[in-house]
Amino acid sequence: MNTNRGRSAVPTLTLKIANSGLARRPSGDRRRTFNDPFTMKEAAGAFLSQLFAHVTRRRDLCVAISSNTLSRLMGWRGALCRLLDAIVLGVKPNPADLEIINSAARRVRRVKCLTSSMSVEETVLTEDHVARLSALCIDELSRCDYRRLKKCARQECAMYFYDQTRSRSARWHAEDPCGWRSRDEKRRSV
Repeated sequence: MNTNRGRSAVPTLTLKIANSGLARRPSGDRRRTFNDPFTMKEAAGAFLSQLFAHVTRRRDLCVAISSNTLSRLMGWRGALCRLLDAIVLGVKPNPADLEIINSAARRVRRVKCLTSSMSVEETVLTEDHVARLSALCIDELSRCDYRRLKKCARQECAMYFYDQTRSRSARWHAEDPCGWRSRDEKRRSV
């Protein structure tokens, strides 16, 4: 595990995927909303198009998803969430979950090229969307400080987040709504 004290990368893509299947109650709303992009092929295609466009910095991506890929995505995301749970709890990850994530990433071919500014640009080549996501998430997790991966302390919320505070003392995935709601609930119970 990478626990260096130097600058680490925030696993934004990994957290976005892990949190995509969770119910949310946005600030000001009385009800929780559940909008899982992996329940329908069109929604999954739009979600992945947005993720890959952000990673590749290309806005013209259109991802088509088959039913088989959709079920693989759901299983893969479940393994990713269980892996994050193990990291947050500080326990060894389940070997079966690691195998799901690693076996998907093995289908990827990587190409490194020099750019005009003499920097190295790496491209992930595959038509398998699960393999691409797995490789990208493994890259992110290898560059982050695992001690900063957390789950929101508010019991009603299960969102994962990356604690970017200097003291690593953040408790909620966001001040609005979870921080406010948690303090409000504590104040009312006294």
